[in-house]
Amino acid sequence: MIDALLVGLLIREVFVLGLFGLTRLSARSWLVADSPPPGIVIVVPVYEETRTVAVCAAWFVALAVGRPWLKLIICGTARERTAGINPTLALAKEALGNTPGTYVVEAPREFGSRAAQINWAIGHTGLVGADDFVGMYDVDSRPQAATLDEVRARHEEADVLQQHAIFTANFGRLRANLLLLGQACYQTRWTMLHECGRFTLYKWGLWPAVHLVGHGMFIRAQLLDHYGGVPAETDIEDAHLGFYLSCQGERIVSLRAWDVSDNPERLEDWWAQIYGWSKGPREALAYARLFKAKFRNGSMLRIGLVTLATLLAWARWALTSAVFLVAAIAALSGNPIALTWVVLWVGGSLLVMRLANRVSQVRASDTVLGLLGLPLYVAVASMPVMASAIDALMGRKPARYRTAHY
Repeated sequence: MIDALLVGLLIREVFVLGLFGLTRLSARSWLVADSPPPGIVIVVPVYEETRTVAVCAAWFVALAVGRPWLKLIICGTARERTAGINPTLALAKEALGNTPGTYVVEAPREFGSRAAQINWAIGHTGLVGADDFVGMYDVDSRPQAATLDEVRARHEEADVLQQHAIFTANFGRLRANLLLLGQACYQTRWTMLHECGRFTLYKWGLWPAVHLVGHGMFIRAQLLDHYGGVPAETDIEDAHLGFYLSCQGERIVSLRAWDVSDNPERLEDWWAQIYGWSKGPREALAYARLFKAKFRNGSMLRIGLVTLATLLAWARWALTSAVFLVAAIAALSGNPIALTWVVLWVGGSLLVMRLANRVSQVRASDTVLGLLGLPLYVAVASMPVMASAIDALMGRKPARYRTAHY
């Protein structure tokens, strides 16, 4: 039984590394569109972000200079108002000043979730054209000009383009916590080897579903409108939207430019992040029911395959720590299959972090610490995933996931 599990792990690791190589090769070039490029409207939903919104606004001010086709909408919610003042939006307005193409808007109180704020900014401000690409970012995202240029160059290739994130922006500040350094390495490894690989398989028609990521997603406005906007019925709206698009077989491609993002800097933030994120694939059955209620023309077979693939993604996440510990113990016992898997797993991690270092200029000493923390993190990575599932099963209602904005 153990040997069968280890053989499966070994085959999977070989497949994932091979797919990573093919994905990198296919990302080296793309067809440049012949038609005029569309405008881009970036929407940043915010709620109680007084510590970070000014830095975010300053970054986008620099991006907006010399790009008349770019608009930025920082959208807050009236839920944050105190004594008639929205402190986050007040700071945003001050930081943006009179920069052309930048806007600060406040959604009414009933539009309190992240998804609802995005939908309100798109549908009620008159700033978004049907052919524009809507880009969604978080307040701590720092997209590069190359990302926007790539979206405009590839706009004929697909109506949905996903920028993938690596979690090394604050790598140096995590040095005091080996577990969080390990998480940053793990999340980066997951993005490059698994998330990007699934997008490649989906593009080739070999996998039925992709999990979109809200920060760094670009979607043509008229397509988003066709799906009724960003789904607001559930907390993890990007997973929900990815489910809908996968069920309809929409063309979705990866952008080559990476989004260099922050990793949580406190253990309680790590727990809350993974606790919330894991709800995304776990709620696949709810997405399927909502999809069938909204869209009558979907293929039942396709919906079933997307649901199964999404639930399998959650199951893999929930079992990661247990499987890793079994494999590690087998390797320490001298099992040759497990030892071979360890060599490939470590080699893949080194390969990924080498690429991440080239993108984000992480110091070599921090990378070494992160790789040392990687197995420590994987050993506990499934704990918040399982805790979230148990709470849901028991009907307990802990604090809502942070980006729900309630």
